[in-house]
Amino acid sequence: MKTYSVELYKVTYTIDFYVLILFFSVSLDIISTLLFIIGNSGSEANVILKELIPLSIWFAPVYLFLTNAFFIPFLSTFLRKTFSYTFSIISILLTLNNFSLILFKNAFLVDTIGFKNLLILFFLIGISIFVYFTRKDDLNKKEILFSTFKLCLFVLFISLIHLLFFIISWL
Repeated sequence: MKTYSVELYKVTYTIDFYVLILFFSVSLDIISTLLFIIGNSGSEANVILKELIPLSIWFAPVYLFLTNAFFIPFLSTFLRKTFSYTFSIISILLTLNNFSLILFKNAFLVDTIGFKNLLILFFLIGISIFVYFTRKDDLNKKEILFSTFKLCLFVLFISLIHLLFFIISWL
């Protein structure tokens, strides 16, 4: 698969196979979330999204795409793979959960595990994928430390975006 890169100043936005899978899975999550909202199939478990929906239904796709996919192509190849696989798995699981709620009135993941426990599970999946790629790519200790630092900075950045939407929901 061909890799497409666009250089913006000194930062490169790269769309490769991993990012395409990510965009596809996040798009499925957005579609299932919109169907869930429009069909009034239940109560949203995501606290921030739950507060944004009454403001405008269009906050749902913007929020989900910005927090799950948009900034991943700016990362290095190693972190792009790590986050793409992590958010793809999360998005596919949440899509299945939404469709389960729409079709069967039972959100099998949220109802069984609970939303907070589901977030912990997703965090553990992300850490496992990160460790897998550090072993697979045979990184040395310095590269692992630097990648871990960049990972923490990116998680902080995404957390700030969540905080921004949380503040918007309070306005």
